[in-house]
Amino acid sequence: MIKLSLVVNAIEMENIDTRTYIDLDNNEILMQNDFLETDEELEERLETGNILAMPYYFEVNNKELLREFVRKYIHNDQEYAYSLTYGKGAYRRFKDYLRYINKIEEYHNFIAENNIKIAKELLESNNILYIDDLKK
Repeated sequence: MIKLSLVVNAIEMENIDTRTYIDLDNNEILMQNDFLETDEELEERLETGNILAMPYYFEVNNKELLREFVRKYIHNDQEYAYSLTYGKGAYRRFKDYLRYINKIEEYHNFIAENNIKIAKELLESNNILYIDDLKK
């Protein structure tokens, strides 16, 4: 059995240059970075071990998530907020706007809840039993 918090942490570690996995036998997060030298031991573990790959970064962090936040939490100036989610620099502009309107903490909570949902779906779709150690 695996702790839900471990999977959420692995999802949060995933970024553009780093793939994350969980070794289900050892409850250990494994990271593979595109810019680092190939680790043969890691490669072997990924090929032969009981490994669960985390969703790719852009599957979890995408502009549609920003737009969903706008729909749910920004009731004034929605059109302006939506406009910030397009084009180069969208994340930075959007987060600057959220700081300006004092919604950045709500946004971080929204992202955290989304990551928990993704982790549960990932585990359940792979028939992996887990302990929900993140219950409030």
